[in-house]
Amino acid sequence: MKKELTKILDKIQDLYNDENVAMKQKELSDLWTRYYQLAFSYKIELQRAYDLYLLGENISYVVDAKISYQENLEIPVEIIKNLRKVIENNKKENDLSSGVSMEEAKIFLTWIINRTWQNLSYLGIDLSKNSLNGFCEIAQVTSIYPLEKLGLTVTKNTAEDSFGYCFHHAFGTVEIPILENGRVRNQSFLIDPTYKQFFTVVRCNLGRFYAKEENTGKIVAPDPGYFMKTEEEKEMSKQLIYNGYLPLTEKVAKIYGSGFQKASVSLENVSDYDQIRLFTGKDYIQKIKETAGDYAMPLEDFEGNYLELEIPNFKKHSKR
Repeated sequence: MKKELTKILDKIQDLYNDENVAMKQKELSDLWTRYYQLAFSYKIELQRAYDLYLLGENISYVVDAKISYQENLEIPVEIIKNLRKVIENNKKENDLSSGVSMEEAKIFLTWIINRTWQNLSYLGIDLSKNSLNGFCEIAQVTSIYPLEKLGLTVTKNTAEDSFGYCFHHAFGTVEIPILENGRVRNQSFLIDPTYKQFFTVVRCNLGRFYAKEENTGKIVAPDPGYFMKTEEEKEMSKQLIYNGYLPLTEKVAKIYGSGFQKASVSLENVSDYDQIRLFTGKDYIQKIKETAGDYAMPLEDFEGNYLELEIPNFKKHSKR
């Protein structure tokens, strides 16, 4: 049986060396599934499989996993000034008396997320290829903390607390006052700059139901990306990966939250999916609010660090 497993790993390695490997997700997925199922059945573990697993971390994804990173994206100075005024006015009035446009909010958040990705690039990460696995805590602080410091209402969350996910993942939300048609409302946005990590082929295949997780040795399930089956689910996933944020609608909340829940169900407990389907978008939004906590990485760890956290305060120079 080791011979058969070795042949499968040979084929996987050949695909890794193929310049078109990124386009051969199904072939890779089928090979990994076959390997994990056989290895599980015959209770065989090969070090080479783990080595190839790590090697494939940044090679192929089950959806288009591009991020919209633009190096040194121009700072939206006027929008930031306007947002500061809005926050100050609402604080004085103790009510939602003013807001920014949805377009201004998106431009501002795009800049925040790009700066977060730029902070990761300062650590030597190749943003064009890296899955961003393991960087969620840094991304949470460098994206959410500046928003909180600005005076916006934020939540700091982990997928394990919010959705019962069996592993660790940090994300958050922010509320921005939006002015539309003469009325002001608070719009929540989901912030997750490292969501890309849950869509790698090596972790999003049926075989992961039979594979031991590398750190804990537990057999659980494929990553959330595996459970994005409909076109709507795939499109939302691509948009969140690409932008690093999305308006937190009920639809977005349900797709995002249920993905983590399903990724925590072992093969023998798949009947639990029936219960997960009963959760609504409102349920997930409420869960996010109820489980908000502190940053997953202590802010003290960023003291003296060269990573950018503060939003510039563009004060007008006094006239002489």
